Amino acid sequence: AVVSTQSTGNPRGIEVNDTLIENNLTWCNRGSVPTFSNSRDQNSIIDLTISNQKGLDIIENWRISKEHSNADHRYIRFNIEVITQKKTSKRMELNTDWELYSRLMSNSKTIKELQHCTITSQEDLVSATRKLTEEIIKSWKIACPITYTAKKLKPPPWCTKEVAAAKNKVTKK
Repeated sequence: AVVSTQSTGNPRGIEVNDTLIENNLTWCNRGSVPTFSNSRDQNSIIDLTISNQKGLDIIENWRISKEHSNADHRYIRFNIEVITQKKTSKRMELNTDWELYSRLMSNSKTIKELQHCTITSQEDLVSATRKLTEEIIKSWKIACPITYTAKKLKPPPWCTKEVAAAKNKVTKK
């Protein structure tokens, strides 16, 4: 979206519009609520929220606040949609500590009991298989712990070094 200046023919508006187009920028303002309103009944939309396309993609719920600002300019509010990536957990089989796994299995009380059990029925076989499977999985989980991976979240595209420095300066006061 670009600033519509055709209805007003305002030269400054046309210049702003051309500058936005030349720099591949857009404005985020929505609606026709004035951003400027004073006691002399002057109302206009003179405050613009300007962004590039990446910024526009994450700006949500842009609005003029009804909250009193103690100035002629009204508060502009909007939300920034932050997409976070959940950590994914997985076991990296290639990083399994096979020596630890072997020690755990060799020293397992359950494995020793299974080595000396007598299987005389299908129930005995199912029970022994379940115990062996549980012991294998338990030992493997110890020898191959869960690893969490997450991509580092990138700061919003508009958060330049200058913006971050200004933010730090303001928040330290």
